[in-house]
Parts: sequence; C-alpha cells; structure tokens
Amino acid sequence: MSESAITIGPYTIQDELGSGGMGTVYRAFQTETSDLVAVKVLSATMAREPGLVERFRREIDSLQKLTNPHIVRFLDSGEHEGTYYYAMELVEGETLTERLNRVKRLGWETVIEMAVQVCRALKAAHDAGIIHRDLKPGNLMLTNDDLVKLTDFGVAQIFAAGKLTATGGIVGTAEYMSPEQAQGRKAHRTSDLYSLGAVMYCMLTGRPPFSGRSTVEIIQQHRYGQFDPPRSIVPEIPRWLDEVVCRLLSKDPDERYPDAYVLGLRLQEIPRKMALSEGKATVADRDVTEATDATAVFRLARSDDAAPTERIGDGTDGSADLTMQATAVTAQAAGGSPLVGGAGEATLARDLMKFEIERQAQRGRWAGWWNSTAGLVVALALVVGIGTVMWQRSRLSPEDRFAEGVRLLELADPDWQTARDRYLAPLVAEDPGRWSGPAAPHLERIEQLAVESRSRPAKRLRTGDATEVSRFLRLAREYERLGDRARAMSILESVLELVEGQREWESERKVARELLEEWRKGPVGVAGQWKLASAAMARAERAREDGRIEDARRVWESIVELYAGDARARDVVAEARRGLSETEGEGR
Repeated sequence: MSESAITIGPYTIQDELGSGGMGTVYRAFQTETSDLVAVKVLSATMAREPGLVERFRREIDSLQKLTNPHIVRFLDSGEHEGTYYYAMELVEGETLTERLNRVKRLGWETVIEMAVQVCRALKAAHDAGIIHRDLKPGNLMLTNDDLVKLTDFGVAQIFAAGKLTATGGIVGTAEYMSPEQAQGRKAHRTSDLYSLGAVMYCMLTGRPPFSGRSTVEIIQQHRYGQFDPPRSIVPEIPRWLDEVVCRLLSKDPDERYPDAYVLGLRLQEIPRKMALSEGKATVADRDVTEATDATAVFRLARSDDAAPTERIGDGTDGSADLTMQATAVTAQAAGGSPLVGGAGEATLARDLMKFEIERQAQRGRWAGWWNSTAGLVVALALVVGIGTVMWQRSRLSPEDRFAEGVRLLELADPDWQTARDRYLAPLVAEDPGRWSGPAAPHLERIEQLAVESRSRPAKRLRTGDATEVSRFLRLAREYERLGDRARAMSILESVLELVEGQREWESERKVARELLEEWRKGPVGVAGQWKLASAAMARAERAREDGRIEDARRVWESIVELYAGDARARDVVAEARRGLSETEGEGR
C-alpha cells in the first residue's frame, strides 16, 4: 500500500466516483477486510451548518434499518479528523442518467420493470418513516444484470431543515421535484411518487416533463405548467401506462396513488392487460391470472351469455376505467371457485360472434341517432360553440388574457378555476420568463382558494371527516381488488374501531361491516399460494448450509420485503426474519 494513500476512518480511498451538493463519493476499501465500499464525504461547508451533526447522527440509526435488495445498503458512518462520512454498498454498474445518455429512452416494458423495483424500495423506506426527497435518475444505480438500487436514500432528509434548505442538491432536483417541495412545504410519501412519475416520464420519452432556462422556471412549471402526455410523444406506449404516469404527476398529492405498494401492483397489471388486449393470453391465462401473483386484477368468470365488465379503478380517484368485454371462458364450481376449461373452441367462437354482433348493433343505434336531424343539430351546436370559444381566445393578446384572469379573481365569488386553467396557468406554461413573476401572487391566491374549497364540506356530507372515512373505505376496496384481502380487512377493522359508538357515522360503519363480513366468507387464496416463498426458503437454507450467507440473507430480505404486509404469510415471514437474526454479522 502506498504511504501517500488517503484514509478516512477505517477506509482507504482509491478513486473518486462523483460529487454533488452534499459532498464527494469515493471508491474505497475497508482497511482490515479489503471489502470494496463507496464512501461519501460531506463537504466542509455542510459540516459547519448549525445542528447538522446532531441530525446526521439521529437519522443514521433509521437509515441502517433499511435492508432491501433495491436500496443501496448503508454500512457505516463516523467522523475522522473533522470530516464526516458514511460508507455504503458499492454497486458495480451505471446510473440511470448514464444509461439514458447512451440510449436516449427505454422501452415501456423495461420502464415498468425498473419502476416496480423502485416501488419496492420506496415501500420499504416509507414503512420505516423515511422520505427520499431527491428521487432522480442520478440516484438510481443499475447493476450489470439490470437490478435497480436506489441510493442516497433518506440522506436528503437528514439535511433538509432550517438554513440547509437553500443548499444545492439537498431538498430535490428541479426537473424531478414535486410541486409541494417547490413551494417549500413538507415532503411526504406521495412527493416521492411524483418524482418517480417524472423519472418514468424521462425514461419513456427521453426528456423530463418540464424544462426551462433556469431552475426557477422549471419549478414554476411543476407548480402550474401542463406537460405533454408521454403517449403524445411516443405513441407505442400503452394507454394504461400513460394514465399511470399522468396520475403520478398530478399537482394535488391526494390525486396520486396512495402509496408505492398500490402503484407497484398497478404497474404489474399493464403487461397482462396488453397481452389480453392483443389476444396473446390463453384461456387458462385469463382464468388463473388472479392466482399467479398479488395483482389479482382480471377475474373473467362465466356469466351466462353476458360479457363481464372489469373496471380498473373505482372512478373516484382519477384513474381510468378499463372495460374488458370477454366471452365466458370458465365454468363455475359448486363452491364458487373458477375451473379452467368448460367451453370448447366451437362454443368460444360462437360466443365471440354473438358478442360482436350485439356490439355492432348497439353501435349502429348510436350511429343512426347521430345521422338523424336531431343528432346533426347537436353536433353543429357543439362545433359552433367550441369554435367560438377558440376564436375569442385566439383574439385575446397575452396581456388581455392576463387581465381577464385577474378580473375573474376579483369577482365577489371568484371564478378561480377558470382564471387558473384558461388564462394564468397557460400563460406561465407558454412563456414562463415573461409571466411567472406577474402571475405568481395570483396563482398563490388561487391555491389558497382551492384549499379552502376542498376543506369545505360537500353538500351531501356532514363534515370534512366524512371524506376521510370514505377515503379509507375506498382504500380498502382498492386493496381487495388488487388481491391483498388481508390488508383490506385490516383497514376495515380499524375503521370500525374508530367509528364505534358514534351515531353520525352509522352509514359508514354499516358499509364497513358488510364488506368485512363478505370478505370473511369468501375464499382468501388458492392452493399453493406460498409455493414461491417455500421454494425460496428452501434455497436460502441450502445457501446457508453451503456457507453462502450473503446469498441466504438476500433471499430472506426479499421474502420479508414482499410478504411482510400479508397477515396470512406471517409464519414464512417470521422464519425469514429468524434466519436474518441468526446470521447477523456473518459472511461480511
């Protein structure tokens, strides 16, 4: 070893890997074991910030608990001659930024695979109470076999308080920053989901959803601008994936997905939807889809001559509905379990033909109405109305449009939605350099009016709390539809506990109790549902016996990450955790 080699704590520095606003990352090795690691050294400027060291030490404990295959593992931290550092797993590969610089954009199947892995990382961290705050392509490491690992996880949270919010690279990167972070408000788990949506947008199209000549312009775009849907740029993107990305990029956090778990399941549905829509799925595939993994989204069961309709989303959360017209492909057993088989090829062809004839007949009735005098009058009125609005708007200069938006806000009952959507927000999006400043105070007021509008009770609700109870009921239905009945039932049981004895919530209590009773009676799973976990546990045990402790621990960690939320899998999760506990400190 060279006498001039630089050491930081127990690590010997080899070379620099990169640098950013918080410090510099080096490739290093543990002096005693020679294990390669990545060491991040905090910049001297940050180390002098008041309170940083205390926050650093307090948050390190929570970061050490993040043991997930898709999170770069935190190893060690300390202080060496006034220099603060932390060590983490060294990932051999490239960042997503480097990949995109090389290939420009990725295929939609690859985007889904990577995004699902990021969802697993986010779920583990959010469950531990840690928000990333700076999710971006540069923080996503891709191994040589395309395993995605999220790095710098939670580190932004350590330094994101007080005066440090002005330090570069700490509270977020402009191109991927959520609107609430851009406002200086507290980040939460849906803020990370917004950033993931922006990253997915970049992977799909080769560019972030918003860009500008300065950071301020980009931030204003996140708060007020409208982006082009990914599918308008790359038409081959599935419409379901386009809808997912657009929902993730909602300005209102409540309009995004509730958590990374639900988002991951929605993403995993898309390839199956594509296979069904393109006719590539077999009859057996369609019938047993719900038993193959946790998404449990397509239930194509026989319903006499009627074609069942499957709705993806409950219509209340902004998600699109997928209406699937499918002929009967299953027979129903006495106990209600679907059986593969039943209809032969001739029967299937007959049903398909019958369905198509009925569909064409229905379409023909609508076509006939539109060709009638009444239909033509309605169509003409629509064309004239839309044309008039567009013509009037095109006649207005930008200054006139701005003045009209301000006028609408000065009314006794401000028409803030029209002012924002038709006048002010489009002006900022079209020319942020000219209109961001003048429009900012008016858009701030619009945000306040929007919050006040949402906080007022709806006409058919008694108080704002009713919205909260209804949201929990919708969330329970969402988990049940996605196949996680245990979690859905747990939500309902908690709701019943909270509304017990409160007469004003009697209708919600009744709905929750009826759903709970229905789900308790129904089948909770299928035979062999733990086949994957059991096989993985056996593989981990063999690895342990062969002395491959790290391989065994990776399997156990994956089992805990995937099954920890399912009460029915508590035995296999407990066994995996026992293996992790017994091998703590071994093989490293």
